[in-house]
Amino acid sequence: MALHPTFLGSRDPAAAIVTDIALLGGGTDTPKDALYADIRRHLEMSEFAPETTIVILIEKAAIGWSFDPQGSVKKVLGR
Repeated sequence: MALHPTFLGSRDPAAAIVTDIALLGGGTDTPKDALYADIRRHLEMSEFAPETTIVILIEKAAIGWSFDPQGSVKKVLGR
């Protein structure tokens, strides 16, 4: 991934960590906030600067996921 130095704030693109996480949509912000805090804590423990990190959560509806051979997540979840 190529990042412009000013992408989402001032960062060194060579030191940036970008994480995309796909998840089933519809959840509240509380577990997402906890995830961000946990990622930050682990980065600090690993001596990475959390401020160089970008975490992107991509929420998808159940119909946007599929499992093989069961079919869509919607069917697996009984929706």
